Amino acid sequence: MSVFLSLSGVQSSSPNSSLKTFTCTTSGLSCTAGIGRSTVRIDFCISIILHGVSGNVSSAPRCQLGRKEVILPPVVLNSVQQVSDSPECLNVSWSRVLHLFPVAETEIKNGHLNSQIEFAAKGQVNAQVRNVTVSGLCILVCLFRPDTLYTIRLRHRYQGPASPWSQWSNAVQGRTAEDAKALPNPGHATGP
Repeated sequence: MSVFLSLSGVQSSSPNSSLKTFTCTTSGLSCTAGIGRSTVRIDFCISIILHGVSGNVSSAPRCQLGRKEVILPPVVLNSVQQVSDSPECLNVSWSRVLHLFPVAETEIKNGHLNSQIEFAAKGQVNAQVRNVTVSGLCILVCLFRPDTLYTIRLRHRYQGPASPWSQWSNAVQGRTAEDAKALPNPGHATGP
């Protein structure tokens, strides 16, 4: 018995543009279709057809933006700065290579990125990962201990669980501010 898998689809860059068709066929479990000079800013519709001895079985078309299918490239973490009034917070500044990162600044501002931060305090063996809200290229993250040195990385995906996570950014260190409440008051004597 021989079974073949076909992947076929269409791509369109706008509602009025012509459709481009792509196909691939394999007797294995995966197949890659060449789509030429394409971009992740295009809508894709994909159907899978299983060709068997007793006939063909087709999936329903699956359509969505190409950006939801791609892994975003890792961003560059530029700096991690303490916040003097908030010892549990750090300002995390990041950037991206615009022609490789297909998410516009307005989309970032409107919350189209899901983001995670990975952090570990100095001497901590296991890093922690937390979801963070990103609406710009500088984010305020408040989940740290005062006066502690952290190593931090950041990653993103486009609009939720349908998209895969990017690789982690480069690691940058930053120290949280001292807790002013924990410091002795210079106007008052301490001790006997």
